[in-house]
Amino acid sequence: MRTVTLYLMQNSVIYSVNDAGGQRQGIFTHKEIENFLSENIPGVLNVILPKPEVIFRKLEFPFTNRKNIRLVLFQELENVLPETPENYYYSIEFNPVGKAKTSVTVYAVKNTNYDFWKGLAKKYNSKIFLFSDTHLLHLFLKQNAIEKSHIGIYGIQGYILINLTQEGVFTGSYSYDFKTAEIDRVKELISGVLSHKNLPVYRFVEENIIRDVGIEAEKVQDISFPRIDKPFFFHSLLTLKGYRKPLQLKKPQRKKKTPVYEIILFAFFLVSSVLLFFPYFHIPSKQREINELNRKMEETFLAVFPDVKRIVNPLVQIKEKLLEQKDINTIISDYPSILKVMANITMLVPENISVSIDQFIVAGNSLTISGSTDSLTSLEIIKRNIENSKCFTVNNMGTISFDARDRVNFNITLGINK
Repeated sequence: MRTVTLYLMQNSVIYSVNDAGGQRQGIFTHKEIENFLSENIPGVLNVILPKPEVIFRKLEFPFTNRKNIRLVLFQELENVLPETPENYYYSIEFNPVGKAKTSVTVYAVKNTNYDFWKGLAKKYNSKIFLFSDTHLLHLFLKQNAIEKSHIGIYGIQGYILINLTQEGVFTGSYSYDFKTAEIDRVKELISGVLSHKNLPVYRFVEENIIRDVGIEAEKVQDISFPRIDKPFFFHSLLTLKGYRKPLQLKKPQRKKKTPVYEIILFAFFLVSSVLLFFPYFHIPSKQREINELNRKMEETFLAVFPDVKRIVNPLVQIKEKLLEQKDINTIISDYPSILKVMANITMLVPENISVSIDQFIVAGNSLTISGSTDSLTSLEIIKRNIENSKCFTVNNMGTISFDARDRVNFNITLGINK
């Protein structure tokens, strides 16, 4: 059976083919994907997505029950993604934090991307598996790095991937696609990350990137992978059982909400109806009306609660539904004050730094900020102040870019500490 592995770069695809004829490796352009697959029909198709095509988010919840987390997870995602959550497939990992908290790692892939590859796999009757280079690098270092806290760097063809791991938990990731003209900016960005993280650095980077960008640190060591060219590092990992862990991409199920006001009105209707007709309960001539009332009550009950298959006692069952609704509201209401969060963030920005905030989204114990500042140095100062603050934890530093006025656009996701 032929196995085809494709690693998607910005302007090219790095491929590896393993079949009865041996192994073949090379590079082609994105426009040649379908022609390549038609000439090398795979039994198994592995697709390795680069970080820019996989959105990474880290959320924290003040409870450990996974059922309760799933109840509010979709609402949380609505506030931390660049598009509506329905536009993505998700792979979710749960990580307990102590006895009372849970950290949730979310990998999101856009529908159009996922559907494109699923369509090709269906066309050639292939089994398809999607992987993330960010996740693969984390798995490799988790099993091979001596220290539980470290930085991992992978770099080829003008693409650099940086992973941060603390105490064995994946905490952040950065990636840069750059051209020769942007090397100075990339140097500044990488230097800022390495200088403020006193962690050992493991790198698997092409020599020209080390020479041009200068990825150096006090505790740096190169990853040794004999007889493997760096562009095919992830391809090689997928041949080893311990690293073959594809993304389990699924669509989240939005739980249908039962409107509280409908429950209350229905309960009031039931109680009022019972009191209204109570004097006639012992009059045989009114039995037909009572039966009709009971029938209407059951019909109304089923209209409000279509998931209930058997009606025993509508009043008791309404009470149970109200209690369920109360539990959900209790979970969702355990969120910090938005004004307090805004005040705490403002205190962390020095007065001499120009910052413009475009989006400020608080969702549970997660805060997403999108905006711009005057320089990379200013952004690093703000980030350092946040990291040193007791109020917030940096969960993810998103895409960094420059606008026409040379201001730095940024997106950062923070955890709100209690």
